[in-house]
Amino acid sequence: MLKRLRWLVFGYILGVFTFDILKRFLDERYGENKGYQTFTAALASVSDFQSSKSNLEDFLDE
Repeated sequence: MLKRLRWLVFGYILGVFTFDILKRFLDERYGENKGYQTFTAALASVSDFQSSKSNLEDFLDE
């Protein structure tokens, strides 16, 4: 079990760093492209669950 946990943590850290490097490369290369900006904005709004949940709760309270 400890072996699996170690591999899980290693894979998570490797994935986070790989995603960060890829994001920086794409931002540098396609930062001015409107399609890329729209895609990253949509991705950020979808992946920000806590903010979306609080916005929905505020909307429902009104």
